[in-house]
Amino acid sequence: MKWREFFQEIGILDFVKIFQVNKTVADISPTIFKNVMWERDVVSPESIVIDWESHELVHLMSLLLKNGTPQCCIYLLEVLDTLWDGHFSESVKGYWNPKSGGDSKPFKSSFLSSICDVQWVVSSIDDELHYPKDLFYDCDTVRSILGASAPYAVPKVRCQKLVSDIGFKVKVTMDDILEILEVWRRSRTPFKASISQMSKLYTIIWDEMNTSEKKLKEELTSGPFIFFPSASGSRLEDVVPGKFLSLEEVCWHDPTGALDQMKEIHPYHSLTEANRSPLTWTLSSIYPGLCDFFMDGCGLHETPPLCSYLQILLLLSTVALPSLVANIVFEVFLMWSDGLKSGLLTPEDVIYLKQCLLKSEFMVLPTEQDKWVSLHPSFGLVCWCDDRKLKKQFKHFDKIDFLYFGKLSEDQKEILQTKVSVLMENLGIPALSEVSSFWVGVWGGG
Repeated sequence: MKWREFFQEIGILDFVKIFQVNKTVADISPTIFKNVMWERDVVSPESIVIDWESHELVHLMSLLLKNGTPQCCIYLLEVLDTLWDGHFSESVKGYWNPKSGGDSKPFKSSFLSSICDVQWVVSSIDDELHYPKDLFYDCDTVRSILGASAPYAVPKVRCQKLVSDIGFKVKVTMDDILEILEVWRRSRTPFKASISQMSKLYTIIWDEMNTSEKKLKEELTSGPFIFFPSASGSRLEDVVPGKFLSLEEVCWHDPTGALDQMKEIHPYHSLTEANRSPLTWTLSSIYPGLCDFFMDGCGLHETPPLCSYLQILLLLSTVALPSLVANIVFEVFLMWSDGLKSGLLTPEDVIYLKQCLLKSEFMVLPTEQDKWVSLHPSFGLVCWCDDRKLKKQFKHFDKIDFLYFGKLSEDQKEILQTKVSVLMENLGIPALSEVSSFWVGVWGGG
């Protein structure tokens, strides 16, 4: 340590030299003039400015920007971190004296400006160099909201005075969140986050919506913003891969249980596969405390659109036997029935569903033979049983298939007869009694 002090006394320093300079306002550089002009009414050309400069640092910065590598910039930040408290922290402020007298006024020194006003700091998420003010300091306050995929300054410095002096971000603003979301959306690398982190981020947005709801909602929903993990079963704090989905791709919950059944039967159905199908994902089990934010704040649909259930059933039919999910089909038919009665399922919707069911590829109707069929003629006659005694007479007919809705309770059987039957009539699915009347007519005519 004594040798170090000796070298310093004879002018040999650990790093760049810094000099104190005294000038009038008329003699200072445009950069420093800009720093003091916020009180231009009390500035005069004769005002004395006490500043700190380092021509060596300015030269070093120019070399870094011209020929340096990111590793050189990392090393420079490490050096500043090591020496800041003992050598540089007292040189971050200059002072000038108002023409009216009184206390000296501080401003950002030329030395500090040479560090802050240049793009030289390495970021954790890209290969560019950045202004210090555009990067975050890696701390719990920031990481709990933005996780690991935020633009942190590299390396992480230890000197808190340096963090403050050069302007690394230590708090997350709403503008920061919107900017980071846009970066995450455009990123080509797989995105990872924890549900705990994203829940905190959405909570901050929800709190902010109380004061600027319309504008914030427009900015937020302009692209995919809802993080959905690619695999279920992880803990809230686990960092997992996932994808950002738009409002059109998700809903709050599925009262039929079709989507939950889909995940249970085929848990590895990935988001990539889902993007190739109109499958809707539910948020209630992932973000249970954010119903108001997603539905009231963002306009999320509570349930999937009624017609989308046809695609959901089509996907379900590719991974499960009818006998395993027949009760789900019944719940979907019941929802359609309620929609038909309330008007939510429009006449145009009914026509669309009927036309789809007539196509051979829409095999979404479960039968007692444990087969998936559609109403296409190649599958023969498909009907539902409204008379068990009559059913015995047609049981061995090769070209008749009976719909199977699983083991129904007495209440469900009543609902089938009174509500679901109306829907099936509109979809062109006849009751057995109608079929028998047709055959009696044919036989009688024969």
